[in-house]
Amino acid sequence: MAIIAKFTRTLPAPSATISSGFVFLLSAGWFTQADTGAAGSPIDGGTNSLTNGGGDMKIFSDTATTTQLPIEVVSFVTGGSPVAQVWVRTPSYTAGDTITIGKDDTQTVQPAVGAAFGRNAAWSDSTLTTHLESTSAIDSSGNNATLTAGTGVSLVTDGLALENGNAFDGTVDGKYTVTDNAVFDVNNLSVSVWVKPNSTSPTNARILGKQGQYNFILRSNKLYCELWTVGGVKSFLDSFILINGARYLVSIDYDGTDIRYYINGALSGVSTVSGGNLSNSSDNLFIGSRGGASESLPANLYDFTAKETSKSASWYSSVHNNQSDPDNFGTSSEYVLV
Repeated sequence: MAIIAKFTRTLPAPSATISSGFVFLLSAGWFTQADTGAAGSPIDGGTNSLTNGGGDMKIFSDTATTTQLPIEVVSFVTGGSPVAQVWVRTPSYTAGDTITIGKDDTQTVQPAVGAAFGRNAAWSDSTLTTHLESTSAIDSSGNNATLTAGTGVSLVTDGLALENGNAFDGTVDGKYTVTDNAVFDVNNLSVSVWVKPNSTSPTNARILGKQGQYNFILRSNKLYCELWTVGGVKSFLDSFILINGARYLVSIDYDGTDIRYYINGALSGVSTVSGGNLSNSSDNLFIGSRGGASESLPANLYDFTAKETSKSASWYSSVHNNQSDPDNFGTSSEYVLV
């Protein structure tokens, strides 16, 4: 097994070093921008291109291609209209970092999801991650086998970096149900989700939540959070109003003391609740609704992840910067034969 062609992406510096790990989104632009030399393009389907589907792709944290990283290939289409949605996890993220993408001479399929460099390892610090690429969504962390969609959920394609999403029509009890799992019994919490409101939300339009532990709600297009903690039920309503038809990365973070809201990677509001650890709950996790049509979400959701640890301001801003415009997140070197 050897890398026979490669290119390196130089990453922009985060606002502060992220030492807890970071997952980057690679889009088609990362690959097309490397089409500058005699080796050709890594995504045109030609002689030296990575194969359609990305089975021979490996990614490394060093230019010498010795330190391999875990990845998830959601889509990789070569040819005249290339498409790529590839996720790669690095152990840290700091100024001067690079990622090297290589073509392997013998690997023809990506590692099994539970293998060392497979999908689950890319999301090893998540309790739940789903890209909502279809209405049969999966949990890429591997913690939950299925997400079961109800009525009122449909596939939507906006032509954006994250490709597809799910539309919740807001008129019926349309939702995903994720069966209760011990992995959800967390002390702290970080949740990020891309959302596009389609109409002004009712009082309790559920983005996602687990009754008795946490709820993340749109209340008249403002973000509202409920947390059940050892210190009681805590809640916080943010003042920022989401505009219908616009897409936002909305995040909530709880570190045991403070609830923080981030809108497009920037801190929007903070409330000190001093509630301590989150309570455990046997309720299922619901996405898009829970208690009938009155709680149904009139919005599109795209990609979200829930983690059991609080994250830094640099982490939230870096997630937004990468996912909102991955084509222009960094610069690619020439694709070369090795």
